[in-house]
Amino acid sequence: MDLSANPDLTAKQVKDLLCRTADKIGNPMEYDGKGHSKKFGYGRVNADKAVAEAIRMKDGGEVGTPVMTVEEMIKKGRGIFRFSVETQLPEGYGVQIGAFAKYGNVLIQVEKLQRTFKFPIIVSINELNGITVYKIVVGAFQEKTDATELKNQMKEAGVPGFVRNFKDLLD
Repeated sequence: MDLSANPDLTAKQVKDLLCRTADKIGNPMEYDGKGHSKKFGYGRVNADKAVAEAIRMKDGGEVGTPVMTVEEMIKKGRGIFRFSVETQLPEGYGVQIGAFAKYGNVLIQVEKLQRTFKFPIIVSINELNGITVYKIVVGAFQEKTDATELKNQMKEAGVPGFVRNFKDLLD
């Protein structure tokens, strides 16, 4: 699935990606500093996180930056959200934080980002090899420098991202 999301990945990158995005199971004390357990390896494969990371890497995200996790309630299919929707013209810039295949993940990330950064959140719906993916972008700026400034603020807050031209979201 990772290669269909990003066919440019090498075998080593796929292995590293799967290890980085695996869910830790069992006692956390069993894992060493590199995230490996003698009993559980790197943990249980999390395909949603792995594909989101592969897409993020394809879209220009830095290799090795962490994928945001989903809160436990959403994993269980619970949650109530309020939102309004407007069309975003494909003009300007924002900061893309990731791409997600599960809509529940999108909702929880959007809620966190709105609460934390107080900027509009843009969600681009795309199809990749027959799979619907949702790209999440924070902010809507006319100038790239403004988006770069937000990216730096987000990085300081521990939220990795990269500047995205809205017209490129249509590809």
